[in-house]
Amino acid sequence: VNEALRKLDALVQLAVVSATTSAQPGSPTDGQAYILPAGATGAAWGPMADHAIAYYVDGAWQEITPREGFTAFVK
Repeated sequence: VNEALRKLDALVQLAVVSATTSAQPGSPTDGQAYILPAGATGAAWGPMADHAIAYYVDGAWQEITPREGFTAFVK
């Protein structure tokens, strides 16, 4: 249940820091999300799919696979 609530928290009124940053940030804050461009790099981001949503929560990156119809505000 907790994992599902975390995903809902990330996706409801989705706002991402960037859709063009390709290097994984060194000091992210809880709740930050990014849309990963092709060729993203970093220990957590490298294995994630192109155009996935990388969501930082509880000290770890979570990969969320976007679905058709998702809408995100890019800050």
